[in-house]
Amino acid sequence: MMENKVNANALIEQLIALEYAIRQSIAVREDQEDDADASHLDTAKSYGITVTDDMTGGISKGDLLNAVQTELRKLQTNTRDAANPASGDA
Repeated sequence: MMENKVNANALIEQLIALEYAIRQSIAVREDQEDDADASHLDTAKSYGITVTDDMTGGISKGDLLNAVQTELRKLQTNTRDAANPASGDA
């Protein structure tokens, strides 16, 4: 179980770094509609995060950021819940 926690924590750190890198590539709000960087897409894919093309035919930085943030929050919640299980019926 400890190994899973270490792996989850390492993945959380990696996703935070990816989230930061994507945010850095969005200088102004309008940049969210630009195509996501290939390196960010590849990194997200390596973590099991997939994003489908939008109607413009590409994956935007905003869409990728949203997918990474969603996965990160889900992982953080699951890790926190595993660390603090409910006390059960007492």
